[in-house]
Amino acid sequence: MNGSSMSHYTETKEKILADYSRIWFTALSTFPCVLYVDGFAGSGVDKSGKDGSPLVALEKAAWSWERHQNSDFSLYFIEKTKKRFVDLERNIEARYEFLRKNASNPLTFKNKVRYSIFHADFHSVLPAIVSRVSSKNCPAFFFVDPFNCQIPMKSVVKMLSNKRTEILLNFMVSGIVRNRKEYSREKLFDIFGEDVDQHITMKRAMEIVEYYSRRLKNESKCYVLKYGMLNKKASSVYYLVFATKSPVGIKKMKEVLHRNSTSHYAFTNDFRNPKNNLYLFKQEEFESVLRKEFGGRRCFSTKEIEKRLVETDEYLLCSKQVIEGLRNMEKKGLIEVSEKFDDNGFIKSRRKNSFPVGSLEISFK
Repeated sequence: MNGSSMSHYTETKEKILADYSRIWFTALSTFPCVLYVDGFAGSGVDKSGKDGSPLVALEKAAWSWERHQNSDFSLYFIEKTKKRFVDLERNIEARYEFLRKNASNPLTFKNKVRYSIFHADFHSVLPAIVSRVSSKNCPAFFFVDPFNCQIPMKSVVKMLSNKRTEILLNFMVSGIVRNRKEYSREKLFDIFGEDVDQHITMKRAMEIVEYYSRRLKNESKCYVLKYGMLNKKASSVYYLVFATKSPVGIKKMKEVLHRNSTSHYAFTNDFRNPKNNLYLFKQEEFESVLRKEFGGRRCFSTKEIEKRLVETDEYLLCSKQVIEGLRNMEKKGLIEVSEKFDDNGFIKSRRKNSFPVGSLEISFK
C-alpha cells in the first residue's frame, strides 16, 4: 500500500487480507512460530488515516495471539522509500503499543508478538527471509503488493519453496496491457519464468493472467486462485493471485473471496467468462459438475465431494455453494441422501437440509 487515498478496490483487497490473515494466524498458531511478510508495506495508512496492510496484519496477529498464546508471531514489514519507511515505523510502533497495553498479558504479548521493519528493497532481503523460513520450518505468509512493478517468477517460486508457505500477490496485469511496448522478451522472461513471445502482451488481460497462473502452478506445485478487480465496464484493474500447497488453505480462501465478491468484482479461474461474477451460483452448472465427477459411482460421500470440488483450484465452488447445490438437488428428487456409520459403528442423525462432511452418502436417482 503506497499511502494514497484508498479506492474501493483497495478496500476490498484489504478486507480480503484481513479476513484471510485472521484465519491463517489462528489456524497456524499451533506451530511454535509463524512468520508474516509484507514485501511492499508502504506507510501503513492511507491519506485519510485508514489502516493499510501492515496495521491490518498486526491487528489480526494480536487477535489470534489472544486465543492461542503458545506460538511466536513474527511480522516483517519491508519498505524501500525513505519517507514511507519513516511513517511506517511511527504507525506500527503506535499501533503495537496500543495492542500491547490492551493485551490480556502485556509482558507475554511483547515476548510473543514481534515485528521488524526493514528500510530495503524487497528483493534484497528476500533470500534471508526465505532462509529463515526454511531453517525454522515455520509456516509463512507473504503479502506482495508492489506499486507499478512486477515480481519475477523465480522470486515467487522461491517464496513458495517451503511447503507451509502461502502468498497473496497483486499481479498488475493492467500495466502489461497498458505499457505493452515497454516489455522486452527479457522482461517477460522474468515475469513468466520462461521465454515467451511478445505477442502475449496483445492478449486480453484475463488470458495473460490465466497464462501466468498456469506457469505459477507448474513451477511451484501449488493450488492457484485468481481474484479479478474489474471496473463497471468489466475491464481489469488488477488481479490478486493466491497460491498455497494446502487444500484447507484453498478452501478457506475460496470462502473469503466468495464473501467479498460483488457485481463489480470477479473471482474466476475461467478466462472465457470475463464479464461475469462467477461466484453467482448457478444450480445447473453445479449439477453438471457433480454428475461429471461422480456420475459413474453408485454412491459417494459428502467428504469426497468436499475434497473433489472445494479443496482444489479446479472448481470455483466453496462449501456453502456445495451445500446449497445438494439441498436443491435433494428437493428436486435428483439425489438420495442416507446417513453413514461412523468409525465407531454409530449413525449420527442428520438435521433437516444439512449436509455434514463425512457422515452422509449420496447417490443419483
